[in-house]
Amino acid sequence: MEQPIYAGDVVDAICALLGQVPTNEIVTLAGPESVSREELIERAGNVIGKHPVTVSIPLIVGRLMCRILERFMASPPVTEDMIDLLDHDDNVDAKSAAKRIGIKLTTLDEMLTKVIVS
Repeated sequence: MEQPIYAGDVVDAICALLGQVPTNEIVTLAGPESVSREELIERAGNVIGKHPVTVSIPLIVGRLMCRILERFMASPPVTEDMIDLLDHDDNVDAKSAAKRIGIKLTTLDEMLTKVIVS
C-alpha cells in the first residue's frame, strides 16, 4: 500500500510545527488515502486520460535487476535500498496528525492533478 503526500502539505506541516512549542512527540505525516500501487498508477493515468497496464515482477527479480544496475552504473535509476523502502505497506492515520498540527491534507486526486498536469 502507498500513502503519498503532497509536497506542499509537507511544507505546510513544517511551517505549522515551527510555530509550536517544541516537544519530543514524533509526528508521522502521510497522505489522506492509502491505496495499492496498482490503484495509484491507474488513478495517475486517469488524470491524463490514459489506462496504464501494470505488471508486477517478483521481488527477487527486482532485487537482481537492481544489483546489476548498481554494479554497472554510477547512478542507477533504482537501487536495492529503494526497493527495500518501497517493500512495505503504508497505512498511517494521517488525518489525526494533520488535525493535531493544524493543516489540511490535499486529496490524492487533487495531488495527482497538480503534479502530473502542472
